Amino acid sequence: MTVLKVKPFVGQHCESTTLVNLLNHHGHAFSEAMVFGLGRGLNYVYWKTDSMEYPFIGGRTRPDSLTENVAEALELKVQSKRTDSELKAWQNLTEDLDAGHMVGLKLDSYFLDYCHEDFHFAAHYVACYGYDEHKAYLVDTKNKQGVHTTSLESLADARAYRGPMSSKSLSFTLTPPARLPDLRERVPQAIARNAEAFLHPPIKNMGFKGIRKTSELMPRWMETLDDPGRNLRTLSTLMERAGTGGGNFRALYSRFLEESAQLTGNAFYRQVAARYHDMAGRWTQVAQLLDAAAVKREPALLEEAAGLMVDLADDEEQAMEALHAEASGKRRRGRGPARAVRTGRRMAHVN
Repeated sequence: MTVLKVKPFVGQHCESTTLVNLLNHHGHAFSEAMVFGLGRGLNYVYWKTDSMEYPFIGGRTRPDSLTENVAEALELKVQSKRTDSELKAWQNLTEDLDAGHMVGLKLDSYFLDYCHEDFHFAAHYVACYGYDEHKAYLVDTKNKQGVHTTSLESLADARAYRGPMSSKSLSFTLTPPARLPDLRERVPQAIARNAEAFLHPPIKNMGFKGIRKTSELMPRWMETLDDPGRNLRTLSTLMERAGTGGGNFRALYSRFLEESAQLTGNAFYRQVAARYHDMAGRWTQVAQLLDAAAVKREPALLEEAAGLMVDLADDEEQAMEALHAEASGKRRRGRGPARAVRTGRRMAHVN
């Protein structure tokens, strides 16, 4: 039996929350927004295969990369362990806990005793801080308290599940350097590299191109989805309530840019933060329209949501271009963001 003393942090997104808790355990206090930004977390992906009941829509970079990018930015040592063996997975976890390490776990939250979701998601992250003969002790984003227990059997099932984005019972620990690097240098680097990834995606399903592609497909979802009533509600949840912090992660990135402005003394980041705050509100409108379409089965609501996404694709491309120019030192001084955001050009009507 090992139960570490922790001061749990409960955030919005599971992977960034787990990283904050692991860093806090080493005495390094970071906000979730700063971790998300240093991890170059903002992106967009649309993914659909023939075996999937409905498309996956994500507003962030791929799972695991946030941890990799934060480790690079802060010069952390990450010790990751993967295995197909449930016994070895348990040994990996208990060895690290017994050595005094808080441990990050990637698993399918569907199996955890305290979760009540009706769908599988194998890329959920939690921070484990202890175990006894019957249960494991976790910090999770599933409620405001954050601290949970779940049976050892349920934890084993959650870690062993094999599905999209699963990682063979992944567990990991962090070890910070003796001295963390200067964030005033690392923040602009992270902003520039996040912008590069968003503006130059490897496939058209990602970045601003992915948003445009989704806007083209969305009006037909009432006919193409297997179960529009259920599937549209799930898609709405993925954008707004499934650990995104609201607005498909755009509100979280807005807070990161606000902190970046304060940290670096660069007011330009605050200007773009305001743009992302506005865009977060419009992503929320898209999610609300999908939810309403699930109930009313009205294709016009999907058309309206698609129209919002056309504008969002343009605005996000422009905002990232402006951020890249500023963070890489290529913006002409004395000029504001590249182009004005389309505030309220198309308003969503949800009753």
